[in-house]
Amino acid sequence: MFEDTASALFGMEGLRVTGVQAGPDGVLEVWAVTDDPAAAACPDCGTVSRRVHETVLARPRDVRRAADPVDLRWVKVRRKCGNPQCPRKTFTESLPQVPPRCRITRRLREQAGTEVRDRGITPAGAARHTGVSWPAAHEAFAAAADPVLDQAPAPVAHLGIGEHRRGRARFAVDPQTGEYVLLADRCHTCFVDLDGQQGLPGQVQGRAADDAACWLAGATPAWRDAVRVACIDLCSIYASAVRRMLPRATLAADLFHVVQLAVKAVGDVRRRVVRARYGRRGRSGDPEYGIKGLLARNLEHLSAAQFAKITGTLDRDRYGQEIAAAWIAKEKLRDALNLRARVTGSSRASGKCAAGCSPSMTGAPGTTTSPSSSRWPGPYPAGRTRSPPR
Repeated sequence: MFEDTASALFGMEGLRVTGVQAGPDGVLEVWAVTDDPAAAACPDCGTVSRRVHETVLARPRDVRRAADPVDLRWVKVRRKCGNPQCPRKTFTESLPQVPPRCRITRRLREQAGTEVRDRGITPAGAARHTGVSWPAAHEAFAAAADPVLDQAPAPVAHLGIGEHRRGRARFAVDPQTGEYVLLADRCHTCFVDLDGQQGLPGQVQGRAADDAACWLAGATPAWRDAVRVACIDLCSIYASAVRRMLPRATLAADLFHVVQLAVKAVGDVRRRVVRARYGRRGRSGDPEYGIKGLLARNLEHLSAAQFAKITGTLDRDRYGQEIAAAWIAKEKLRDALNLRARVTGSSRASGKCAAGCSPSMTGAPGTTTSPSSSRWPGPYPAGRTRSPPR
């Protein structure tokens, strides 16, 4: 129990505030002394000592007061152990919030750990906010996350499986064969709850089919049967693991990688056409080379001048028509997948491009067209929007 208002507001059990002073730079200086009888007990033998050896000043880091940093100045006593049989001669007072040889209060460590665990910020961000080092913030996060990781994951209906790279691979030399042996793989396989309830239920080293299947095999049969949809990138390795361990789940592909393949196909068609037309690779003076970056951009992010440059280049001859067919197919795919910026709200053109470049492209590929033809994008109807994907 706190005996005065200042100690109660400070809120650290075992310390009594003796003075508070605001510094010119906004730092709040808090002077405190020990107010816990248990702190006078020897940590080895438990004998309560009343013999004072010296007085020391400790300045552990503590949590902020609102936006102002706090400079805690704890005046504590180094005592002499009164038990002659005890090997420890002297000891300093300590508290549960400030263990011996600790320069960071426990509540500051807990704050750094919960910042990473609950808010999802990086340990580096939590270290900057709390004023501690990165190892201290990471250690606090590990202490806060271990109780959660020990719990069995709840059932997941929509499971995402993807690859993640971190750090560097570590190797060691086998003393018997003299060959390098992999100790830690830089590639990990992550399992994500796409419903957003559990975040990252699991992560395992490696990106082979056996690595993903091994983690899934560790789950209970009821957990595996609860997975209705498994979403992966266009990787046959993860598809093999899903078919092996989740036979009842529907296999789905991540839309980002589908569109990525469509953008890559447009580039492949452009390079093939340029090679067939000029008999060489594309150069900076070629018309097709001048629009290669525009073809990879989203249609709704193009300005009117950029859109006119594409249509003027691709309407010249049959070679341009081949590139136009691939580009229109890519935009029709994005339209079918409902990835327009009018839906996602990511358009930087403030509707200007969407008004002149809509995805309503019709017409058969391979026919001669002009920029005003119905094959090219036309305007959105006024006030028309699209519902988000279901």
